[in-house]
Amino acid sequence: MVFWLRKYEVPDEYIENDWDVSDDELTNSIHVIGIVGIEALEEIVSKYLNDIVLLDVDWKCDNPL
Repeated sequence: MVFWLRKYEVPDEYIENDWDVSDDELTNSIHVIGIVGIEALEEIVSKYLNDIVLLDVDWKCDNPL
């Protein structure tokens, strides 16, 4: 499997108030593409999270459409 990862920061007030965030409001946004295999994904994610269970992946979220 091939994965891609997008890392970004959101102002606290958006999270606290459950507000939608547009791309223009994201800071420090980066894309990591072409991650091959779950082990490679876990290695990259572990740089940002101490516990991979905290990862809120796209397939766990409601479809925005």
